[in-house]
Amino acid sequence: MTVTQEDRDSYGDEIISDIKRFAARPEVDQQLNQMQVELNQMKTQAARDQSMRILDADPEIGTTWRKINEADSFIKWCREIDGLSNQPRLALLQSAFDAGAGSRCAVIFKAYLAAARTQPGDRAPGRQPYDGTPGSVRPTQRHERRIWSRAEIEAFYKDVRHGVFREREPERLAMEREIIAASSSGRIADPPLQLHKMPV
Repeated sequence: MTVTQEDRDSYGDEIISDIKRFAARPEVDQQLNQMQVELNQMKTQAARDQSMRILDADPEIGTTWRKINEADSFIKWCREIDGLSNQPRLALLQSAFDAGAGSRCAVIFKAYLAAARTQPGDRAPGRQPYDGTPGSVRPTQRHERRIWSRAEIEAFYKDVRHGVFREREPERLAMEREIIAASSSGRIADPPLQLHKMPV
């Protein structure tokens, strides 16, 4: 605890000394630590409740996400590595859920449903390139099983960062869902290398 001359002038040495003695008591530290733990738990629970409310309100999966969440096939799919982030999907889902980002959770559930509808070997022979113009990619209207290249994905997210989709939020969300679905079903033309630790 840092005490300035202004503190000494305002409160006096005796009060400052009493505050220091009180603050140094182990039971005070213990109580403060316990309060911090409880506060963190409350924040996490509030964020989780928010995620559940967002998922419940989603028009596509609001009535089914809880059932999907318990399905063995979904749990197995979540344990796989996501092709874009190179992280387990379960870690991405848990992180979004704990942060109150229910819309990110919804994208993951929808990617699973899209992957479940895509049969192995059911790849598109070609793809429409992403060129950043409005409506340049409409997966549900042009080609539902399109193959994305990493360059196209990078160009899309660069445009998102530069505000190209500021007035086109529904289109951005649709394209993001398509990219995640493509990653989930092996429709990324040049996915990142899966790096593993070398044995010591």
